[in-house]
Order: sequence, then structure tokens, then C-alpha cells
Amino acid sequence: MRIRNAVLVLALALSIGQATGDMSREAAETTIDLKLIEALLEAHAELNDEETDPPERSITIREYSRSLSEDIARRVARRDAWGNEFMVVGKQSGLFVVSAGADQVHDAIYFLEKGALPEQGKSIKDVLGDDLVLILGEGIVNGAASVRKRQERSMHDLRSIGTAIESFSIDHNVYPVQDRDLLPVELIRDRLSPTYIRTVPLVDAWGNQFLMWGTEEEYVVMSLGADGEPDVHYDFLSRDTGSFPFSGAFTDPNGDIVFANGQFVQWPEGKQQ
Repeated sequence: MRIRNAVLVLALALSIGQATGDMSREAAETTIDLKLIEALLEAHAELNDEETDPPERSITIREYSRSLSEDIARRVARRDAWGNEFMVVGKQSGLFVVSAGADQVHDAIYFLEKGALPEQGKSIKDVLGDDLVLILGEGIVNGAASVRKRQERSMHDLRSIGTAIESFSIDHNVYPVQDRDLLPVELIRDRLSPTYIRTVPLVDAWGNQFLMWGTEEEYVVMSLGADGEPDVHYDFLSRDTGSFPFSGAFTDPNGDIVFANGQFVQWPEGKQQ
């Protein structure tokens, strides 16, 4: 009974605080559910004098609840406010309860299961998409970070990649890739790191691969923005940079961010180039 009362008080407090925030109604409700799940899992661990064991693979929270006491399991929310089943993922770093968010795509689970985060020097906050994630013992990470923040982070990484490419070209008199297809930046990681950059950023702030194109004399590195899709069919692959179809400043939150030959040629309006 004490657990139930504590949970209800917690839910009420969160509903008052979160509903007035800048997140959507669904995100606020899902945050409340994740907080409730956190309280219940912590109560289970306390009552059983043991830590909550993470599963060996990603499973639904319905499956995971079978390992909990019946009284607690029946109170655990099964779905988020968008109707997606909560998923539970276990890693060495702990236990994660994940909502896929409005787009119904599990961005966080993809990166957790692929083990890409440590290798790419990214935290889970960088690759959440619109997922909401409970990290047991640490709280909730909200993937609905502002588009502006994600654009800023992506621009910072693109400039870092571009600076490394420029430094490489000074030593070798060519750029590190000569290919007229858009390719992942990962392909030139070993040519740049650690001499020209300590760690090459491989994914943008939405978790999408940075892409590049190059010849001996010019290059392009780019983020495909929030939607992970190219804005246009890039037909610059066989042309000079003077004819690239770049539009300068843009306002579309899904806009591609492009750094070419030492400067941004397509960027979010209001940001310094």
C-alpha cells in the first residue's frame, strides 16, 4: 500500500510539472509512466534486497515484468502514450527502459545493440531521435531536444571533420577521399585519426551517419538533418563545386547541413557559418 501511495503522489507531482513544460502531451505522459516504472523497479529491488537484473537482449516490458513480483508487475505500464510497447535493454552500463517516441522507431535500441556509442565517442543523448529513455539509477533522458541544439552539435562536428580534412590535404596535397559517390565519413576515419583529429565524429546529433564526397581538389561533408533523408537528388557528383545545388541558409528543421571546402554552404538560418 505504501508503494502504491508513493507512486500516486509521484505521478501527480510529475503531471503538474511536466504538463506545463515545452514537451508534447504524449511526451509528458510517457515521462510520467517512465518515472512510475523507475519507482516500481527500485521498489522491487528494495523489497527483494537485490539489484534489477538486465536482460541479455532487448525485450518488451511485458516480458521483463515476468521477473518481477506479481504485485509490482501488474502496475508497470506496458505502452507509451503513442501506443508503442516499452522495451527493456540491458548493457554493462545498466538497464534501459525505452519509448520509441512519436516516430515509432527505436533509435536508442539500435545504437545500444550495435554497441556503436563507445566506439563513436557518442553518448546516448546524441542518438536518441525522439525516443525517451529511462536509465535506471540515473533518470530519464528526453530525446526531444530542440532542433536548434541538434543542429548546433552537428555543425560543430562537421567543422571538426572539415578542419581535419584540410590538415590532411596540407600534408598530402590531396583530400583523403576521391570518390564521386556519397560515402560514410567512417571510411576515412583511419586516415584522419589520431594525427589530424583525436576522434572522428561518425554520426550527427540525430544518429545518422555523416556523409562525404570528394576529389583530389575538393570535398563535401554533410548531415542529412532530422529526417535522415537528402533534401534533393544531389547531382553534383560529377560537377564542380560552383554548380553544387546548395541553398545557403534554410529554415526547414529537416534541412541538410553541408560543409564544403572549408566553409558551410548550407546551414540553419540564424547560425554563424
